[in-house]
Amino acid sequence: NKIHALSFDPRAAKKVVDSLDIINKVYEQQIEDFQAQLFDLNDDEFKNLKEKLMQIKGIGEKAATGIIIQTNGLKNFHSAKALAAFLGLVPTIKQSGTSLKSRGRLVNTACKQLRSILFCAAQSAARFNLDCKDLYTRLLAKGKSKKAAKMAVAHKLIRQAFAIVKNNTVFQNDFQANKIALTK
Repeated sequence: NKIHALSFDPRAAKKVVDSLDIINKVYEQQIEDFQAQLFDLNDDEFKNLKEKLMQIKGIGEKAATGIIIQTNGLKNFHSAKALAAFLGLVPTIKQSGTSLKSRGRLVNTACKQLRSILFCAAQSAARFNLDCKDLYTRLLAKGKSKKAAKMAVAHKLIRQAFAIVKNNTVFQNDFQANKIALTK
């Protein structure tokens, strides 16, 4: 806008306006290059990942899209723990030597928007995803708050999403029941 305004100002030097215009074009080109490097999934990969994630009970279209975009299709993570830490679903440890230990809190510098979407997804998963439902009821029975239990469910959802994407499998809502039945 300033370059445009300077082009109409008779007091502005032509060389200054031209140099600002060149600098602006360089910045725009760099922004386009960074955006191209930032997200390197094509449309088919995006669609397949989104369908896989939406198979998980509790993860809807918005949560699946957010997970894929924020994590670049989970390509940059080697473990589910690293992914959960990146999203801020793991409490921090505060310790000073051996004398002071305090309860950790969730990291505030993580992806707050995606974490809030996952919190909403955890509400649905606590009702319909059998593994998450068991976790939620177990934590409430131990005396945890509903918010803490839902954040644990969100952590469980991310672990399930990571496992499905990395192992290229289909979500099974009764996975733990089948696993127990097979071991007997």
